Amino acid sequence: MNDFAAISMEAMYVIDFSKRGFYFVANNPLFLCGHTVEQVLSLGYNFFSKVIHPDDLLLLMEALDVIRQRMSDMNDLGALDYFSFTVRMKHQSRHMMIYHKLRPVFVNKRLQFGLCLLSSSVLNKSGCLCAHYTDGVDYEEFVLESKEWIKRRIPMLSEQEKGVLRLVHRGKIGMEAANKLCISYHAYQSRKRAIFKKLKTNSITESVIYAFNHRLIFDYPNHPKQKKNTEPKKQRRPMTPEKLLRVQDELNKGCSVNSIAIREGVGEWTIRYAIRTGKLTE
Repeated sequence: MNDFAAISMEAMYVIDFSKRGFYFVANNPLFLCGHTVEQVLSLGYNFFSKVIHPDDLLLLMEALDVIRQRMSDMNDLGALDYFSFTVRMKHQSRHMMIYHKLRPVFVNKRLQFGLCLLSSSVLNKSGCLCAHYTDGVDYEEFVLESKEWIKRRIPMLSEQEKGVLRLVHRGKIGMEAANKLCISYHAYQSRKRAIFKKLKTNSITESVIYAFNHRLIFDYPNHPKQKKNTEPKKQRRPMTPEKLLRVQDELNKGCSVNSIAIREGVGEWTIRYAIRTGKLTE
């Protein structure tokens, strides 16, 4: 376990449910919050009262109890993959929202440990306890008020939208990402807006973190593929000679390709294609 933690950038810990303490704690400041590994191991669950925001402490303890109860009648995970929840943890003089991914571990067919990975969270609400399935799409959310598990489904991203997130994950943004995807900047922005709408996020960084945590960027075994659009593709209609002359005149005046496309009622890519093929000069 120490060898694995040494090469991992993620903070991690292993809960011992039977002893209400920690079996292992990685030496990572995201979880230690100014404490040493030895201090955390000796404190057990009491460590949480020192680093969790007071308003979130009961949420955390209830989340751990709910997970234990959910798995108590099972001897393996079955279709379940992991649980997730968010709480605010103290770092220096402020609290940060931290996303926890906890995978139960069974010993002799009895729940004993919880392997947990931590990362900064884009969510602005504490709690959000969810049970995620191995298909990477279906999950259940625990409603604290009614004490019920409600089935949910993570929105599917198109391959084009995944392409945007993969590039951002590699540090490619803006016009650089658009060029890598061989699309216009306008099309790149359109794909970003579609991602924000599907994931209910407000920035591309927030979207990447959300998609990475929910396994949406890369394909996993048993992950359903989005159905391909079977509608016939629109045929490319070349611009008439008269329209080419008008577009060239506007290009000569210094008008942008985007503004010309809007006025002439053609796609921006159509004009750029004509420029690339030598029919127009920019």
